[in-house]
Amino acid sequence: MPNPKVIIYFILTVIVSLFLYSAYAAVYNQGYAAAEHKYLLDKMSYQAEVSEKILGIESSLSTIANSNTIREDLITSDISEILRRLKKNPTVIIKEGKCAPTDTFINNINSAIIRANSK
Repeated sequence: MPNPKVIIYFILTVIVSLFLYSAYAAVYNQGYAAAEHKYLLDKMSYQAEVSEKILGIESSLSTIANSNTIREDLITSDISEILRRLKKNPTVIIKEGKCAPTDTFINNINSAIIRANSK
């Protein structure tokens, strides 16, 4: 039969070991919880920044889309105006199956060249 002192020392060693382990676990869990809380706050602030930037980009894109629509309307009206004027005053006529510039077009080009050379 083992000595009673050995049994008592063994039981005390087990109790002290359990106490030290529980103390270590409590400190570890407290530190882990604090670090987790800190990183969750950091993550939330990053997510807020990203959301704010996304909203800014979306508003910029909607502004660009609206201005693009306005520009498309202006370009369409300009093209329509150019086509309407070309139908009234053609710059090219067909003579003997070949395209030739009209007299008005030639006179306008020559006057533009004369004005450019006179400056």
